[in-house]
Amino acid sequence: MNEPGGNIDKEKFEALCRIFATEEEIMSFFMCSKSELNKFCRENYKKSFSDIYNNLKNQGKLIIRQMIFKEAKENANVAMKLGEEFLGLGGKTENGEEKKKEKPKITPLDIVKLKREKDA
Repeated sequence: MNEPGGNIDKEKFEALCRIFATEEEIMSFFMCSKSELNKFCRENYKKSFSDIYNNLKNQGKLIIRQMIFKEAKENANVAMKLGEEFLGLGGKTENGEEKKKEKPKITPLDIVKLKREKDA
């Protein structure tokens, strides 16, 4: 193993956390142990790995969200999906009423047929 926490590059560590690399993947990347990773975090951030990881992972989520919103400016489909997700704009009729989602119409006879096909 490397010298405890000695060969962990701070910028690469942060980048790996931002792309949701697991603790195991980060240890493998730097060829270090869990204790070395924790020591690196304590020395560089004065916090535990899990605290730093969650913070950096959330930064990664924000970066992804920014990319999606940027894409929405150029892509109407992405913009419509964001409107549905975040603003509740999806599923409305022209007069503003909620559209009723149709449930698949499966009868007991359909279930019997599917079961027979599966058993055959």
